[in-house]
Amino acid sequence: MSSPHERDDRFYGYNQDPYTRNPHLDPYTGYQRDSAGDSTRAYEVAPQPPEPERSFIDADDSKDTRRRPVDLGVHLSMFAGGVVASAAVIGLLAYLLCAVALASIYNNISPTYWAQNSIAPVPTTQTAATVAGSVAAVLAAAVLLVVLIKTTPAPHIFFLTLGALAVVAVLLASGLLDVLSAARPWQSTLGPLAIRLVLGWAAVALIATTGRLTATRAPRPY
Repeated sequence: MSSPHERDDRFYGYNQDPYTRNPHLDPYTGYQRDSAGDSTRAYEVAPQPPEPERSFIDADDSKDTRRRPVDLGVHLSMFAGGVVASAAVIGLLAYLLCAVALASIYNNISPTYWAQNSIAPVPTTQTAATVAGSVAAVLAAAVLLVVLIKTTPAPHIFFLTLGALAVVAVLLASGLLDVLSAARPWQSTLGPLAIRLVLGWAAVALIATTGRLTATRAPRPY
């Protein structure tokens, strides 16, 4: 049986001409239709994968009992790396200031100068104590910043303020008032005070910058 549609030289697709269509063939592919138990299909719809489990945790969903990750307010790995790098920088800076800069100054001063100014004992650089104290201060500053991020609306402002007050407190405890009141000789106190001032501000600046660059929440406008 020929079809009138064949005279216009048009192609109507596999088994789609109603005049010549074979009911046993698939009208879209022209292949044999599937019968019961026959798996010779020209195509199959791929099985859809199961819906993935929700990857995020809805804090407002009381039915979501999955363990919520601890959010410290910073990218933990990057913040920890920044703190370690800051501690290394501050420790090295403290060593250079004490063992190199301050030691060269003390070594160039004649022992008679200390005796003439009644300075006894002769001051030392205290390099080990300064390095250890500087590294401990960096670690304490990092912990303080994380606490402020979790508990205050403007953590960096509070951190810089507390850092400045801590530096002033260290200077006062190191004998700044005694130097200003001439109760202690400035020759043996001024050098360590200047070193503590530099180390304190450097530690505060490094930790504040590390916290700002690794924070996971947007800062509130203030």
